[in-house]
Amino acid sequence: MGLVDYSSSDDDSHTSPDEHTQPPAKKPRTSAPNPNIPSPSPSLTTSTSVSTSTSLPPLPSSFHNLYATTVRPFTADLPSLHQGRKRLIPHVEGNWPSHIYVEWHPAPAHHEALSSLIRSLQTELKSLLLSAGAGKEEGEGNQQLTSFLTSDLGAPLPLHISLSRPFVLRTEQKDAFRDTLARRISSLGVVPFELCIPQGGLAWFRSAEASRSFLVLRVRAAYVQLGAAKERVNPQLATLLAACNEVVAAQGQPRLYAHSSGGMGVGEEEEEEEDLDGGGVRPVDDAGEGVDGAFHVSIAWSFAEPTDEIRARTAAVFAREEEVREGAMENMRILVDGVKVKIGNVVSDVPLTEKGGKRSGGNRALFGF
Repeated sequence: MGLVDYSSSDDDSHTSPDEHTQPPAKKPRTSAPNPNIPSPSPSLTTSTSVSTSTSLPPLPSSFHNLYATTVRPFTADLPSLHQGRKRLIPHVEGNWPSHIYVEWHPAPAHHEALSSLIRSLQTELKSLLLSAGAGKEEGEGNQQLTSFLTSDLGAPLPLHISLSRPFVLRTEQKDAFRDTLARRISSLGVVPFELCIPQGGLAWFRSAEASRSFLVLRVRAAYVQLGAAKERVNPQLATLLAACNEVVAAQGQPRLYAHSSGGMGVGEEEEEEEDLDGGGVRPVDDAGEGVDGAFHVSIAWSFAEPTDEIRARTAAVFAREEEVREGAMENMRILVDGVKVKIGNVVSDVPLTEKGGKRSGGNRALFGF
């Protein structure tokens, strides 16, 4: 049986390079453009791509309710997990900490303007806040200015206008309370409205119970109905507050601003470890505007007690930021198209009724509404 005749390695070495060269890949066949079909213009292509990227509808406001509460690893009060803040309403099984408020998600430009203001204040006030906080008891040594605008991971957070103090409901009260509140607010006939930040609206307020100071933006109605009393700067919020107080008081819980003859009232805050001031902080510079002048949005906090120098420096920084940003904060508008009620870790929407009986925000039946 004969052996297979393999070619030697020498034969390979003398093989022409052309024999090992791969044939060139064939070019894809393209047909000639049809002169009868006009090609799309670059501007049309660009506008189409931009339209596609921005045509997605915005998320419904109820989507934010799903992630309104962070996970709590412990039920016990551990201030070390919350920057030294203490829970004033102790955790009791069967009790549900609750709160009624208006939620505001600042637009990106507004969020950046507020963030820039807080960054400037953190730099300008650092030494003053440390001096003002000297001698505080252990656990309250964090005198820096802490922002409410972003989470620990840098994600934007919603801001709040309180319509109640934090209060407690029993398990058997939850459903009836939600239903009663929804019916009461719907019966008011308050249509969606806008709020604005008045000139000089930045102020420091002090919470006596929690020993915290809050940097807040006062809010007022952007448009006041013709013929309305001049002193009613927040007629819609005042109407909503009265209804919320009525429903809360029926459960034996304290009202918000109930003892306020001017400003935000004394000692009305019941604060938890959440980033909510409860709305009842005592004003350091009470303007005497009654309940109408009490509504505000908290944007930062500190354990230090504000001094006259801190307030003066804060006003100067605010004026400088407004000049640089051409009145960005005073031009802000806060749309109020509903009220939120938080019971435990469940947040529900109570939409305001638009003209003609239509409920704003469409169907918000995520949690029974």
